[in-house]
Amino acid sequence: MENSGKSNITFFLAAYNEAFRIEYAVRNLIQYGEVIILDGGSTDNTQEVAEKFGARFYVRPKSDKPYADTEEVLDFAKSLCQTEWIYYGWVDNLLTKKLLDKITELSRQNKFKRVFLPVYTYMWGDINHKMMKAKYGGFFLKDSVTFKDNYIHHLGTFLGRPDEEMFLPYDTEAAIYHFSLYDLNRFVRGHLGYANEEAKYKFETGVRKFSLRYTFGSMLNYFRLFYLKGAWRMGVIGLLNGML
Repeated sequence: MENSGKSNITFFLAAYNEAFRIEYAVRNLIQYGEVIILDGGSTDNTQEVAEKFGARFYVRPKSDKPYADTEEVLDFAKSLCQTEWIYYGWVDNLLTKKLLDKITELSRQNKFKRVFLPVYTYMWGDINHKMMKAKYGGFFLKDSVTFKDNYIHHLGTFLGRPDEEMFLPYDTEAAIYHFSLYDLNRFVRGHLGYANEEAKYKFETGVRKFSLRYTFGSMLNYFRLFYLKGAWRMGVIGLLNGML
């Protein structure tokens, strides 16, 4: 199925050993613009699968911040980009058609330079119950964002004015569906890696020091996620995710 004209967007997807699910991510986006994989050194056949479905594949520049996207990686991405707009995401995200149509439309306007997209996180294939929701600023004009001093779970600093940022409303029909890791072993390894890296950054930069308040807050967060946000509806999966 062809979209009504290519968008002004290049879709960049970070990947590492994602042969199992990269097909879905590429096929999700390929009709809306060029898809470029920024690979972290996969040892499986991620490249073969990605290219089979039309993506271009590159190994991203090495970094001493393995869990953060650096200015060097962004500069490398921009050197490959022939459009004005960049979507910067990951293989475990799928965008609904309504959202893809919306960002295609936004890629042709000149009022906004960065757009925050609604994200719903689902766990281990369960799409009946959202574990959490957020907004993700990974859609931007390629020269409007810098990744200098970037750190984990952040996508840089906006270089424009506040009125040049747009926040799309939450809408399950126009959103990113984030499907977290499908395997418990990968989930635990990934979670520990992310958690250690984020804690190290915040401690070394003084963003946050050890605090009993935050320690107890993390315990309360489990209560919020499991009971108030409805993870209990997922049964054992919800219990495990809340504890992790």
